[in-house]
This record gives sequence, C-alpha cells and structure tokens, in this order.
Amino acid sequence: MEKKTLVPIVGIHSSGKSTILDILNKKGFITQGECAEEIRVTKNVKAGALADSSFEELVKKEELKRDKIRNWKDEKVIFVESWHVLTLSYMLTRGKNIDEIADYINYVKKKQEELNIIYFYLISDPHTEEDIGKYYSFYERLNQNIEYVLKKLEANYYEFDTRKNIEETKKEIDDCILKLGLNK
Repeated sequence: MEKKTLVPIVGIHSSGKSTILDILNKKGFITQGECAEEIRVTKNVKAGALADSSFEELVKKEELKRDKIRNWKDEKVIFVESWHVLTLSYMLTRGKNIDEIADYINYVKKKQEELNIIYFYLISDPHTEEDIGKYYSFYERLNQNIEYVLKKLEANYYEFDTRKNIEETKKEIDDCILKLGLNK
C-alpha cells in the first residue's frame, strides 16, 4: 500500500506559511492550518516570542490529537502548517535541551516511517516591526533550531527563500510539487 504524504510547511513567524497554505488550498489541495494559531485564538493566549514554554505543551497535545484523527478522505497528500517540527524548535529556543525532548523527537521519527513526510522549509528573516526590534534574536535562534531539528530528524525537506518576491516563491513551490509528483 502506498504511503500517504504529509507536507508540513515550517518557518518562523511571518515567513509566509499561511500565505503558501492559502495558495495551495485555492489550487484544490487539502490543507490544515496551524494548531498554535487555533489555540492562540480560542484560548486567547500569547504565541510566538510572547508565549511561555507551557504554550508549546498545549500545541504538542493538539498536534498529537490531530495526528490521530487526521481525515485523509481519498487524498494522498495533505499540506499542514508548522506541525511538530516548529513545536520542537520553539521548545529548544525557549531553553529545553535535546534530551528533554528526545521522546517527542522519536515520535516524529516514527511518523516519518509511517507516512511519506516532506517538509517545505520557508527561510526568512524576522521582518515585522515587532520582530526586528524586541524579538529579532529570538526568531534568529528559532530559525537555527528549525534547521537543527530537520537535520536531527534526518528529514526529507526542501528550502524556499521567502525573502524573495512571492511570485518567485510560488513558482519554486509549484515546480517542486510537480517534480515530487504531488500535483493535483
């Protein structure tokens, strides 16, 4: 039986994850938004650089729940915003060490064996007014931790530089989707 393909779109705050997901949704792909954003809105809590470490535990719990109930319907491919890689990266950025999250890393590795997981890593610099000022170093470390987690997972990932024009990034992603045979 052919494995289902999950494509997590990962990157720092304002890297274009939601924008790319919206574009893919409009093209008819099955997409799922970010658990962290759903939690932030429904529980009215702070996220990103403003959150504390308990927020990642909430996100982790929701991501694990979503993994169990993900509805594939007849689809072979689902694009999802962030997924566990970003949660792991935030945990590291907030001070957890790799040993403290080893079980979580192993869970993601196991999912990579069950599913064909292809990460789309959106490379970006912190660029909103808030990020450039107070939180630049936080998001810089988060970027480094995303790369570290992807390598630690021995993940299959593709990088897209979202500092470029959005049209260029869309074309690169479209070309990659075609090359990987993920197209509709």
